[in-house]
Amino acid sequence: MKNILAIQSHVVFGHAGNSAAEFPMRRLGANVWPLNTVQFSNHTQYGKWTGCVMPPSHLTEIVQGIADIGQLAHCDAVLSGYLGSAEQGEHILGIVRQVKAANPQAKYFCDPVMGIRKRAVSWRLASQSSMCVMRYPPAILSRLT
Repeated sequence: MKNILAIQSHVVFGHAGNSAAEFPMRRLGANVWPLNTVQFSNHTQYGKWTGCVMPPSHLTEIVQGIADIGQLAHCDAVLSGYLGSAEQGEHILGIVRQVKAANPQAKYFCDPVMGIRKRAVSWRLASQSSMCVMRYPPAILSRLT
């Protein structure tokens, strides 16, 4: 069974990010390790939502906890999606490097979610989202496989 660290959003009502991705990946036989960048009441396309953006250090601390119990070497892939803040991008790249150090065969898939339909996305968040491809070339596997 493949182990996939899925770093993306979570919504309580509806399906987006990890709340959409977990089920099909599990049905395909993957063991999904969901790590949420945000916890929102619903998808942002409703125009109104509540919830919180996880502090970037939270992401790093959770993954370090997995490393501390010796399981990071069993991670076969990292999938990153919706970023709740631009600062999360650097932490996610650090996580990818940490996973690759523990398992050099691990793949990285970057789904650069950069905004909400009919709304402008900030240049800063867009540049952080797209940096996964520019600064970590294996991320080019995104959406092609």
